[in-house]
Amino acid sequence: MSDLQFYPTPSALAYKAFNKFKNKTVIRLLEPSAGRGDLLDPFTSRNYRTDNIDTIELDFNNQAVLRGKGFNVIDADFLQFDGASITLNPLPLRTA
Repeated sequence: MSDLQFYPTPSALAYKAFNKFKNKTVIRLLEPSAGRGDLLDPFTSRNYRTDNIDTIELDFNNQAVLRGKGFNVIDADFLQFDGASITLNPLPLRTA
């Protein structure tokens, strides 16, 4: 699948995003466009359980990389994924 666009997340950006989380207790995590799992690397470097991290990735080569890192590859196309409802609970917006 060489025609797929792939934009890996730089390591520094992945760690910066990870450090934004105040509560780092993860029960279950879904990465819907996982690539090679670069955005998830901060979790693995801090010994989080990778069996709680589910990934969706279209590229078969990237799926192999994800499996090698211990992540669950649960589907190939997040636009077609119908395995669960995803509910977000965003923080309230601050007004200036």
